[in-house]
Amino acid sequence: MTDDLSSIGLDEDQRELASLVREFAEQVVAPQAYEAYRSHTLNLDVVRQMGELGLFGLPFPEEYGGQGVTTSPWASRSRPSHGSISPLRSPWRQE
Repeated sequence: MTDDLSSIGLDEDQRELASLVREFAEQVVAPQAYEAYRSHTLNLDVVRQMGELGLFGLPFPEEYGGQGVTTSPWASRSRPSHGSISPLRSPWRQE
């Protein structure tokens, strides 16, 4: 994965948000990801921080309190953190 997010067609705001998400995943999620996965737990402090960053509102229109991010840039933002965020998805995983 390249750090040059302009090469995949993101504008400046989208690149800033992508960098924020990558930094959050590396500094907050990754250090506790193994233990969360191993113990099948969800660190609610991490979820709270994600909410404070507005990450749950990315794909929703601004008039509804979201950030109005289109699908393509949103997908590219989630890609760098895919492995780190994985344990956060596990409580909702269907087996």
